[in-house]
Amino acid sequence: MVCLSLLMEEKPLQRDTCRLLHQENFKRAIKDGRDPKERIKNTEDRKVIARYRNCDNPPPPKDSCSFFVPFRRCLFGLRLPLLLFLLCLCPIPARGVSSSSSAKPLLSPSQTRRPKSMKVVLIRHAQSENNALYWRLFDRYGRPSPTSDKQKFEEMMREFEDNRDANPKLSSVGYEQAEKLAEGIHHFLDTSPEALDETRIFVSPLRRAIETSIPFLRKVKIGKRRCACHPEIFEVGGCYHANMKEKGGDEAGSGSGAMGINFVGMKGETRKECEDKYGELFSFPESMENGWYHGSSKETHQEAVQRSLRVAEWLWQLVAAEECSVCVLVMHADFMDLVLKALTGEHPRNMCRWVIKNTGIICGSLNLLPPNLAQGQAGPSRRIAVDGVNRVDHLADRPDLIS
Repeated sequence: MVCLSLLMEEKPLQRDTCRLLHQENFKRAIKDGRDPKERIKNTEDRKVIARYRNCDNPPPPKDSCSFFVPFRRCLFGLRLPLLLFLLCLCPIPARGVSSSSSAKPLLSPSQTRRPKSMKVVLIRHAQSENNALYWRLFDRYGRPSPTSDKQKFEEMMREFEDNRDANPKLSSVGYEQAEKLAEGIHHFLDTSPEALDETRIFVSPLRRAIETSIPFLRKVKIGKRRCACHPEIFEVGGCYHANMKEKGGDEAGSGSGAMGINFVGMKGETRKECEDKYGELFSFPESMENGWYHGSSKETHQEAVQRSLRVAEWLWQLVAAEECSVCVLVMHADFMDLVLKALTGEHPRNMCRWVIKNTGIICGSLNLLPPNLAQGQAGPSRRIAVDGVNRVDHLADRPDLIS
């Protein structure tokens, strides 16, 4: 039996021969003086047996049947690949995280997936009648500076507040700007049906923003399902009118208290009023049932800052939810400045101001990158990229319309 097993092996190793010598029948053959060489033809085997003839206590064999020796050697050679394969199937828990099934995962599956991105297009409304009034007064008063010629500037602002409209329409120049925006919207927005299906458009509830968006909405034919009025992206100050007969004593927060103007808040147009006028193009939320502005006076700067932070967080939520790949916001210059500061973290320092022309466009993207567990990040990293600022490509052939 032992000799047969030695013959079946291609090249017996020394440890295998020791195990074979441990068998009782072979040990008796050696004690009786019988020579096993007569039944072993392999010269190498005879040399190995002669070397271990005086081995009294060799290690026990692992497998008495030499038929499995080649198979065992094959498995022995595959032990490292098999170990790596098993390690891939059994993830090792991160340091400081319990491996029990009841422990909550550090990150949700949505946070560990691929990077998420959303293109953002910010459009300022076309010139309104209030804008035209301001620039007429500004020229008439000799373009006064609010710092070096403060008294004349305050006189100009009193006249402006006394004559401004709480919810103005577009001026004649503004309507032309809106038409040119519709003609050149393809420079900033992919208007193919497939791309428009992944596009959402949100418009301020103020009339000048709605009238600016109507021409290009009719051109791209996106439909009211993808276009909505957002009641939180109105201009800084809200919907109000100035009561010049009564002086306001607590308006320092709004920046106009020093001029002694009392501001009275207005609720704005209701949902029904907006749907009767623009229902074919926009959807209006239920929160506008009784109007969209709920302040009793003019919105203060600090209130506008807090509102811009809410809008910026809402935009990041759109990116995380992947509700759309492109988001278009039609709103106002001062509030665009605050939203951009909220997105870039400039609010505490307030060292810059984004100056936007009428129908000027800012293009960029919001990006959520997967968290870096090695650096201890518990959530995705936020990145903003700005591709173009104050773009008026659509007015290139009509520079007289730039305002």
